[in-house]
Amino acid sequence: MAKAMNPLLDDRIPREPVVCDKLLEDYRTVNGEHLGLPKNLGFGERGHDTKTFVYGMPSQKGPEWGTRECMGNYTAEEQQPDKDLGRSLKPGWRNIAREGPDRAFGVPSIRKDIQPPSMKSVADHQNYGDESGAEVILYPPRFTDEGIEQADFLFARNKEEIADIFKCAGFGFTEEEFNHIFEQATHLDAGGQVSVESFRKVLNGPTPMQPFVR
Repeated sequence: MAKAMNPLLDDRIPREPVVCDKLLEDYRTVNGEHLGLPKNLGFGERGHDTKTFVYGMPSQKGPEWGTRECMGNYTAEEQQPDKDLGRSLKPGWRNIAREGPDRAFGVPSIRKDIQPPSMKSVADHQNYGDESGAEVILYPPRFTDEGIEQADFLFARNKEEIADIFKCAGFGFTEEEFNHIFEQATHLDAGGQVSVESFRKVLNGPTPMQPFVR
């Protein structure tokens, strides 16, 4: 290790200096790459005219395509929009209404023309016309916070369900009073069905049962 650090300790290395041509050393200094040292740029070719000679690499070796070629090398006809811009040129694929200008193309966003599935999947984003519009979102019904929709008041229910709903709402009917109101509500539907809404109309309407309004 000592000999590697100090070659003079090695007897195999001659002590006599070796003389070589300086031109060769200058060439090695300028063109060689020295590890860990900056490259000496003080040597090189002499005799260049500093007024016309430029050092470094050129940014462009030859003519290249630029902005002027993009803007000025097209004829007026070539600069016009494509013939198929916004329309199809293929026969049979053109949006030309043969049956009149009021003809609609495509599929409607609200599919009232098809029957909705009995069990709608959460992945089915199709609106079958049974969903609420923007008005319900801006002005939600009264019982929306409780998870009750307006359609819940229109479902046909049996007598026991109607009685339980109005009993929980705080109405105290006798059996005779309830049967009379329920009987009147059956006349509001062609099929004789009774819903919460029809029962409420009879209860609060101008009928002989007006004294039972709560």
